[in-house]
Amino acid sequence: MHLLAYPHTLVARILGLHKIKMVRDGKTERIYFVIMANVFNTTRKIQVKYDLKGSTQGRSSIVDGKMPKPDVALKDCDWLA
Repeated sequence: MHLLAYPHTLVARILGLHKIKMVRDGKTERIYFVIMANVFNTTRKIQVKYDLKGSTQGRSSIVDGKMPKPDVALKDCDWLA
């Protein structure tokens, strides 16, 4: 009801909650993921994007000191730097 009453709200629009079950080496692995709508739906050009997960392990888009292409989202360690 809130999303319908306030279409410009920043409350996340969750479109789906999913689980994938895979059997690998005789063990069942489960991967859970969420599909969400973009919170920042704007006509303005977004100059820098970050994909923040709250972890720094393996979370850098900068390789060998080179910045990725402008359309690639930077990650947690890039934001901290």
